Amino acid sequence: MAERVARTRSDAARNQRLLMDVAARTFAVAGLDVPVSQIVDAAGLGKGTAFRCFATKGDLVAAIVRERLYALAAQARGLVTGDPGAVVFEFVRLWSGALAEDRGLREAMDGPAPGSAGVWESYRALVDAVEALVGRARAAGAVRADVSAADLLLLVAAAVHAAVPLSGVDPAFRDRFVGLVCDGLRSGPPGTPARPAPTREELAKVWTGSERSR
Repeated sequence: MAERVARTRSDAARNQRLLMDVAARTFAVAGLDVPVSQIVDAAGLGKGTAFRCFATKGDLVAAIVRERLYALAAQARGLVTGDPGAVVFEFVRLWSGALAEDRGLREAMDGPAPGSAGVWESYRALVDAVEALVGRARAAGAVRADVSAADLLLLVAAAVHAAVPLSGVDPAFRDRFVGLVCDGLRSGPPGTPARPAPTREELAKVWTGSERSR
């Protein structure tokens, strides 16, 4: 009996892991509008099995976001012993890359997921870890004295959002926009942008719909 229960729990954990992995990959590319039925089919699971893992799509999204934010918080904590000025901007690279490469994460952070059960705790863990980096950078004079973790997280996210529609024109726009945010965070002189500002023609490609990338 105990062996059967253990096997059942093991199967449930394996199915949940499989469903999360497939959903995370799918959402990263196509966004959160993908139906759960499509994810379940891709995972090779039955609808009943999927429902036992996650009662709602919101629960599935929340679980993925929690895991991603805790992983980013762990990465931030892993940087805390490095050069204060260098590591805070290394985390900017990690954070901007995570958002740029994962459409589902971007959409979740803009939607109800951060307020879902358990997600706020993972976001708070990320804020705390980033604040440790920012605090060391403030003390070292590498960033402005009034910069906070919230500034960094929100402004970098805004820069990524601004760059995403232009990524089909030139992926370097993300580096430009994030770099401009970093210049605003730094206490020293600004750096050199990764590329020139978007031209009217490049903006027209996005705004007229001839070149879009989400």
